[in-house]
Amino acid sequence: MAKLLQCSVYVSPDVFISYSRENQQEVIKLVEYLREQGVAVWMDESDIHGATMWTKEIVEAIRASSVFILAISRHSTGSKNVVKELALASEREKIILPIYLEQCDIPETMEYQLAGIQNIALYTLDKGKAYEFVLQTIRRLGVGQAAEEGQALGQAEACFRQAIAAATHLPEAHLNLGNILQRTSRLPEAEPAYRRALRLDPTMATGHRNLSSILLWQNRHAEALQHALKAVQHDPVDGETHNALGAIFKATQQIDKAEACFRLALETDRENAAYQTNLAGALVDAGKLNQAQYHYQQAIQLNAMLPDAHHGLGMLQLQTGNLEAGWKNYEWRWQTAQQNKRRHQGKPEWNGESTPDKTLLVYCEQGLGDSIQFVRFLIQAAERVDSIILKCPPETADLFRTIRVESLTIITADRTPPPFDFQIALLSLPKALGATLENIPKGVPYLRPSSQASPIDTQLSSQKLNVGLVWAGNPQHRNDAFRSMQWTDCEPLLETDFAHFVSLQLNASDKVNAAIAKSPNAIDATAHCRDLAATAAIINQLDLVISVDTAMAHLAGALGKPVWLLLPFAGEWRWMTNCDHSPWYPTMKLFRQPKPGDWKTVIQNVVESLEITTLPVDVFSLEKYALETKKNGRLQKARLLFEKILTHDSEHVESISNLGNVLLALGKTGQAIETHSAAQELAPNSSQVIFNRSLALLKTGDFQNGWVGYEHRTNLPHYEVFQSR
Repeated sequence: MAKLLQCSVYVSPDVFISYSRENQQEVIKLVEYLREQGVAVWMDESDIHGATMWTKEIVEAIRASSVFILAISRHSTGSKNVVKELALASEREKIILPIYLEQCDIPETMEYQLAGIQNIALYTLDKGKAYEFVLQTIRRLGVGQAAEEGQALGQAEACFRQAIAAATHLPEAHLNLGNILQRTSRLPEAEPAYRRALRLDPTMATGHRNLSSILLWQNRHAEALQHALKAVQHDPVDGETHNALGAIFKATQQIDKAEACFRLALETDRENAAYQTNLAGALVDAGKLNQAQYHYQQAIQLNAMLPDAHHGLGMLQLQTGNLEAGWKNYEWRWQTAQQNKRRHQGKPEWNGESTPDKTLLVYCEQGLGDSIQFVRFLIQAAERVDSIILKCPPETADLFRTIRVESLTIITADRTPPPFDFQIALLSLPKALGATLENIPKGVPYLRPSSQASPIDTQLSSQKLNVGLVWAGNPQHRNDAFRSMQWTDCEPLLETDFAHFVSLQLNASDKVNAAIAKSPNAIDATAHCRDLAATAAIINQLDLVISVDTAMAHLAGALGKPVWLLLPFAGEWRWMTNCDHSPWYPTMKLFRQPKPGDWKTVIQNVVESLEITTLPVDVFSLEKYALETKKNGRLQKARLLFEKILTHDSEHVESISNLGNVLLALGKTGQAIETHSAAQELAPNSSQVIFNRSLALLKTGDFQNGWVGYEHRTNLPHYEVFQSR
């Protein structure tokens, strides 16, 4: 390979370190270590701190740096110049990292800038590991080596281009150029470089593998799979190749194949934390949550600073209801490949403490659905601060102004906020507030339409349910191909006569819009969905919204409207697992794919639910229909029928007991026991109820109580028939 070109380039500092001259020797040791690891550190190595002048050089260095390290000691906390440097860093919104060289108190002159900021007590750490811990912390903050690495990559790119110009027939030169371009996120340029390499050497496994990776990032799944399979063909034992192929299978919800590929990769290197993490992600999708947790923990043991492992474990913990641990690990999202960026770091991050005289800035960081879901936490936060500024996307501003929070200022993301004291990302609020499944704010509506008037009032049905319909999300979303349906998947809904459908689907094709226009059971309301506030006014006039996992579902839930959410087999963490309700939205019902890609069964279940919803409330007729449906083996529909009876007669013992039998047959043993216990409380002397409950107890292995109840079989009216069986 050609030798890297050398040149002299000024490199802006990654880190500015502020310290007292009395601690200079100790600080220099830390600085030398960081510089050896490639971190560009600026420190004043002159006698300027002993002088009366504060130079322009220091001001410029603070401005250019990304992280401001404050070396705290009894000497530095008494230094006027250190106080000035800290104030300037805070004003410039630098990331501040306090490092205690010794135990000491923080003076009032520094309290404001350091309030709520996590620190490193260097004096408590083992000397051999203390500097390494500081380095890891800096790396987690996303800085260090950036300028040097960029310079080196630029030089390498120039070298490979020179090599290609001199000898265009060298496939390795094109491959290496593609690697440089991919590493610098220039995927459109990297692709032709890899293709040129493969034209020169079609057997180059690394070229096929790397090309498949950038195709996957662009959601070009079929092409990515083609090249990954060729990579395996030419190098069947390479772990990275199996890992790349597994990533494609995971992205296309071929979960069993993804798991197998990641296991093959892991066999080549058991100590590879990334392989452990990727296998864990596939196991989550497969519903093997205990195994997934094991592999995430293995990854963290191998590399405690691997962001994707912590982030993945956090989402698994949230999915299984361990919110306290989950929120902590979810904070690793800032260091993952998603490349979310913290903002407004010049002010301390709020930690949830009561600060009744302070102003808090909250900024939205992710999609519209996330913002709608988490904006509820402003209500709790407002109880602990004087006022809140919410910085949000423009399309949410009018809607979010309807949340009932005193002293709330809404500004759009392109605006400079007014003065504030603390800041926090919206999705970090649950951690700061200590949110658990038990105390999640569940009150709805927490958002409201800004106007009660709806432009489609005259087009709504007075005879049928008016049902909003959304079958696809943002096509730019990484998982959109699997969380979204095709129009043909949900078209059977319009063939039913149970409801009048209102399309809320943005950017539908002309063909779909024409089909809706011809349907006697549907209208298109998207022309009136100018923003979320306008859409809220429409949803508020509907009886129900049926939606895939998009912002529309969150909006309907936040408005307190009934919403049926249609989920892929591997849904997001927020929808939990093995349940048909949501802890986030009390009016939401979940419909899950029984296997990857099976929207047909989901729509069949929705059609049945619509039918049952529209049935007249006649308990005798409903019970008869439910028993016939149960006898015919249509257990899910029977469940819905019994539940409908109980919404109108909550003490109908026969239906409660029959619902318990259906739940047991569906494999929901815990719910079955709870339901049978409720029936037995209402009818403690009913042999049928006691016997039904005993079957559920026996299935769980509770033989002591189960056999006692089982003896009531002899009192059943059909015991002789039962005995003959």
